[in-house]
Amino acid sequence: MTRYPFPWDRFLGLAMNLPAGHRSLPADCASMVARITPTLVLLGEHNIPGSGPLVLAANHYQRAGLWIAWPGAVITDAVARRRGDDPPLHWLVTGGLQCSQSQGRGPQVPLARPLLEAVARCYQMAALPPRGSTGRAAAVHRWLEWAAKGEALGIFPEGTQGRAGRLRQPESGFDHLVRLLARRAIPVLPVGICELAGAMQICFGEPVAVGASPPERSSADEVMDAIARLLPESMRGPYAADGTANARAVR
Repeated sequence: MTRYPFPWDRFLGLAMNLPAGHRSLPADCASMVARITPTLVLLGEHNIPGSGPLVLAANHYQRAGLWIAWPGAVITDAVARRRGDDPPLHWLVTGGLQCSQSQGRGPQVPLARPLLEAVARCYQMAALPPRGSTGRAAAVHRWLEWAAKGEALGIFPEGTQGRAGRLRQPESGFDHLVRLLARRAIPVLPVGICELAGAMQICFGEPVAVGASPPERSSADEVMDAIARLLPESMRGPYAADGTANARAVR
């Protein structure tokens, strides 16, 4: 499978800018996108609204040799070209690392939290603390404040547990977050990330007005269904037509 090398030059540049607390997210993302081979496949870019509050929700597509920052950079670059803002969107990112991060367990890595929070400030992202309901709620509140100003937000509902193989159910608390978006009338734009014939493909779906489905379906399932429809059937996991989650009829 195609390997995407770690962008050391961007990382070193970021390290130099951490004391100042600001670095251009669209510039770094455009630099990363320019070096991606084979050629990217982008679909549905016209679905990205040119202005107004918005949340882009994508599957957390990551595997050995493909760090999540690569598809994240592609999404950010696409939004930048449509909206022209700097930053083009504000990601909700992890604010801590565990020794067994891929399994979601183990002790916290020392100094990871202040470092990740500094990176988030530099790029105007929101760092979600790994633990503590008060701190997590405060981070989400700050993140939503950008949408209240008419800006775009970005999130990976599966969290750091998402992988390239198949879609997973979202992290706990995502349903509550989607209900908050519904109360604020903030649309969600689903994004599907996959690889076909060795090339990264990212598909932007049509914005979803969450909260409009029947009461027996969760708000989170609305979003995950919309993401699943942008992925190959084999990747839809519990959101496939014959899946076992609450989501159904996602063809």
